[in-house]
Amino acid sequence: IINNELIFLEGYLWDKGTSEKMFKHAINIAKKSKVKIAMSLSDIFCVTRHKEDFYDLLKNDLDILIGNENEINELTNKKNLLDSINQLKAFNKLIVITRSDKGSVAIKDNEIINCESTKVNKILDLTGAGDLFAAGFLKEYLDKSEIKKCLMTGSILASKIIQRIGARLE
Repeated sequence: IINNELIFLEGYLWDKGTSEKMFKHAINIAKKSKVKIAMSLSDIFCVTRHKEDFYDLLKNDLDILIGNENEINELTNKKNLLDSINQLKAFNKLIVITRSDKGSVAIKDNEIINCESTKVNKILDLTGAGDLFAAGFLKEYLDKSEIKKCLMTGSILASKIIQRIGARLE
């Protein structure tokens, strides 16, 4: 952890017991080493199970949060994205929200950055779309790209994986 610029954690790993302890330990090491901490919400059921913990992580530990519109609304207890965005602006964190064919949004420094989706001919399988989006976004982020380019690269990778069966690009 200490030799990296950023660690990326998955919400799925947040379960009571050993995984939670390891998660917190990784966060503590990263914070002491001034390593940025990013996390994916993983899925709406994961957010529902760990909403209070995830909210506290966002408030106290995370630098970057990535989730889809439904996960973000669940985390904030809001019914619509605009209300969620207005609530999340107060955190002064980088929050990335994917919206399927409606594109993606980032909240950074109280600014909202929108990005259109990458159009596809036919969706075959959604498996891996969120992970590939996060990978593309974070790659560009670590390359110090503008947030709009980070969003676009995430969108491009997600569009590639949903046009094939399975979660691997070849």
